[in-house]
Amino acid sequence: MRAARSRLVATAIAILAVSVCACTQSSGADTWPARPVRLIVPYAAGSGIDLAARLYAPLLAERWQRPVVVDNRPGGDGTAGVQAFVVGNDRHTLLVAPIGVVTVIPLLHDRLPYDAKRDLVPISAAARVSMGIAVASDVSVHSLSELIVLVRRRPDQYLWGAAPGLPEMVFKAFLELEKLQMKHVPYRDTSSAVHDFNAGRIHVMVAALATMNAPLESGAARLLVVTNSTRTPAAPDIPTARESGYPALTVDGLFGFYGWRDLPSDLSQRIAADVRRAAADRVLASRLANVGLVVTAGTADELASAMADQQAQVNEIAKVLGLRRPGHEGGR
Repeated sequence: MRAARSRLVATAIAILAVSVCACTQSSGADTWPARPVRLIVPYAAGSGIDLAARLYAPLLAERWQRPVVVDNRPGGDGTAGVQAFVVGNDRHTLLVAPIGVVTVIPLLHDRLPYDAKRDLVPISAAARVSMGIAVASDVSVHSLSELIVLVRRRPDQYLWGAAPGLPEMVFKAFLELEKLQMKHVPYRDTSSAVHDFNAGRIHVMVAALATMNAPLESGAARLLVVTNSTRTPAAPDIPTARESGYPALTVDGLFGFYGWRDLPSDLSQRIAADVRRAAADRVLASRLANVGLVVTAGTADELASAMADQQAQVNEIAKVLGLRRPGHEGGR
């Protein structure tokens, strides 16, 4: 009798322990966040991604009932911000970054202080970036074809700059395929490139429309094509590179939210759902559209699929440029 009672007590304790454990596990997503949330943006204030993060922040703060702050960590092609996110290992910090930090940046560095595909867990897309090719106003061309003719006639007479990462890689590959000779001015961050472009120190710029907004609006620069697969609402009269006869320049920029390496699946799904609800805000969509960003929220699987598609494109570009080990992930 006593033995039976002991077994019953032991069984009850085990059931209680399992119940407490299950309750604790399921409540992790329910109780997050327990304190303010930080969004690390690996680019300078004023960039398209920075603007999007700052528009998402108050909407997410309203849902989470906690402050959401944007922390800009520019430098090193975006690696400084990603490193800060990974090393910080803070369960109340998310990364808002382009998928190029996973597909492109590891290819451009011999070693990184993190493993992009292991340490960055996709949560949800945030927006698609409208990117384009623009020329300084004193360059007397009005189409991509005219620019190519001009460069062929005067090789090495024109300077070009680009946003680090995918835009730079795509334009380099294009020049290689077209056998064009232009002098590249490398930049560590997009804001410096746009500053020189606005001042007329470089002739051609390849970057997101949001970052080229100032020179385009002031008349210091002229947009020739957008590199996206479809035209952008921010510049509906400007043709795509594909429409202009140069499909090799087609590239769709996408950025999103990433979580830490062991982010629980239920919490990831909850954050993604909150991002989607924020993305439904009309003011958010309108303000982003004005600078060439198209709100695009979704699931973690959809973001991971977009990353895989871009990785395949990057691998092909790497072959054209003769870069080492296409798709190399880097590592510690």
